[in-house]
Amino acid sequence: MGMYCSMDAIELCLVPDVVIPPKFKVSDFEKYDGTKCPVTHITMYCRRMASYAHDDKLLIHCFQDSLTGAAVKWYVQLDRNRIYTWKDLTRAFVAQYKHVTDMAPDRLSLQNMEKKPTESFKEYAQRWRNVASQVQPPLTEKETIVMFVNTLRAPYYERLVGSATKNFADMVILGEMIETAIKQGKIERGDTANMRKWGTFKRKEGEAQAITSGQHQGGIYNPYQPYPSYPYYPTVNNTSQSQYLYPPMPNVFPNLYPYTLIQRTPYPTNIHPPTSILVTASTTQQTTPLNNHTTGESRGWRNKQEKV
Repeated sequence: MGMYCSMDAIELCLVPDVVIPPKFKVSDFEKYDGTKCPVTHITMYCRRMASYAHDDKLLIHCFQDSLTGAAVKWYVQLDRNRIYTWKDLTRAFVAQYKHVTDMAPDRLSLQNMEKKPTESFKEYAQRWRNVASQVQPPLTEKETIVMFVNTLRAPYYERLVGSATKNFADMVILGEMIETAIKQGKIERGDTANMRKWGTFKRKEGEAQAITSGQHQGGIYNPYQPYPSYPYYPTVNNTSQSQYLYPPMPNVFPNLYPYTLIQRTPYPTNIHPPTSILVTASTTQQTTPLNNHTTGESRGWRNKQEKV
């Protein structure tokens, strides 16, 4: 402060030779704090000072009345050796707050906005619309409605996405009606409905996993499965039990051989077998001692079976 007290008043003025018109009254400007668009603020300032648009010194002098906070500090630190015209001041002002312009909200910023749990539907709509008004190029009414509905969650989204409203104000009225129905219990809240859907999904998923795991367990092969145990009975020689006796063969194989040749010859049907084989086979019908012996054995076996 000691440095400023030693300076002359003329040296502290940005435009020391400014002439104030008679009956001039400073307008009640909207204060700029360095957080809004600098170009918008300059535009509004010039419109309020339209009657003195050709007086650069008056414009420079009164511009400080439209600033507040950090913006006032910036104005005080300006060098009057660099500010001669109104254009010099506007260039310096826009360059100082260019970062605000670069960080201005765009369409992506609008899409990422969400309704807070503590604010009403109308409050959120007003806040969203205020941000949307800063987007360049400006949104059309249709783009505004579509983009706003896409930021909503259940149950607002399901009931507003198919509405045929063409006015943002009508959209807000419908949203307030839905909000009232939620408070009255006529419409479930979005989180409650989602919890029910999620619970049903988890239950179905658990049942599917149980069925799948049961199927896999049933199909597993265990090579070490124990065999069922049966009682052991020791083998004891039972002399009282009679052994089964097989009957003797009624005829021997040499005698059967000629007979098989007669029944089925090994020759094709178009070839006749030799006559000697047929003659030999016809003589096998006569009785031989071997046949009598075999027949006797058969009778003895039958008698023995009857006794048993």
